[in-house]
Amino acid sequence: MSRISLFAWILILTSNFVLAQEPSDEAMRKDAHKTILRRLSRSGGAQTSKLGLSPGATAFVDLYLDLHRNKDEIRRGRAPRSKYFHGTPHPEMKVEGEALCFAACFAVFKIDRAEVPLKEVPGLLEAALEKDFTTKVSVATDRKSALNAMRFGLISEVVNLCDPHLAKEAESKASWEALKKKTARVFLEGVNSVSQRDLYPVLNCLKRVGGDKAATALIEKMDGLPRGTRPWIRSMYASAVCGMGGEVSKKYAIKLLAGEDDTLKAAALSGLQQEPDDEVYGLIEKILAQKSSASSVVRSSAIPALERFKSPRAVKILEKAFLETVSAREKYSLACALTRLGNPAAIPYLKEKIEEAEKSEVPRKKARSAYLTRLLENFEKKK
Repeated sequence: MSRISLFAWILILTSNFVLAQEPSDEAMRKDAHKTILRRLSRSGGAQTSKLGLSPGATAFVDLYLDLHRNKDEIRRGRAPRSKYFHGTPHPEMKVEGEALCFAACFAVFKIDRAEVPLKEVPGLLEAALEKDFTTKVSVATDRKSALNAMRFGLISEVVNLCDPHLAKEAESKASWEALKKKTARVFLEGVNSVSQRDLYPVLNCLKRVGGDKAATALIEKMDGLPRGTRPWIRSMYASAVCGMGGEVSKKYAIKLLAGEDDTLKAAALSGLQQEPDDEVYGLIEKILAQKSSASSVVRSSAIPALERFKSPRAVKILEKAFLETVSAREKYSLACALTRLGNPAAIPYLKEKIEEAEKSEVPRKKARSAYLTRLLENFEKKK
């Protein structure tokens, strides 16, 4: 081989190696900010700083809105194309220590991050609840309806994540409860101002912050829905009402659970969050009884409801249903719920399922084996 041809081969091989190298995290992050996570709040002149929040809380709001703006632009085909990312970024909001953190992610890659101390969350929520919020945070490319939905989404996520922490803190409890009541009022008005696609976060937040007054108002709104409204819309309303605290919510849940509409029965069960009283427990026991006429949809909705209650009575109902059911699918769901709750009744059954799955060549069954193995390992750790 001549020197020239040898040199050419080395050049080709070197070029291929360079091209095959993975891009650095910094290169991917820069590309992400040019394409799937453009900081539209900065380039678009958002006046978020006029909300009167700390720099950290201001950055938190801007990052949240920018992520959702970009998702909207990508879905509408109006965003630049990325070299490395195909699809849309996803949000990750959670409480870490004494801070509420928000990350913009793509797969396992964190593109950007912001956090606000929990003690500043009430101020952030207060600002988001004000009518001029959307005016101050808006940019030129915002659609009014989309920005309104983002606002409700932000409030809903903040309330649902921070309520368990701030509702029990002596210093913040009174002001936080007042903010939750204000949230309920704003969201009851908001039910009529968002599209059906954006209704879930509004109703899901009302489930947590609503009381008797909100439950009554939401039932009236549900009863006033036009004929032909899709069943899943009614289900979301029913679930929200049944998840609220107070007598109105309880009576409504009993009415639905004792009724004939299976879709609304399932919605009521999905809405129940806290351990109920004897009357509701009795209705759930009837649903899961061996000779029950309840549909599979209703029965399957009762299982996660009982698992959420985590009480001795809930575990007892699940165990009895597990021993009596003749449905293979239902038995599996009951077994998993019992094991997650620390009850050993279904352990032998799940071990048999693992053995069956390991003998199978079906990928779905292999995945089930891995899940059940982890489930049993977690059970052993909690013993």
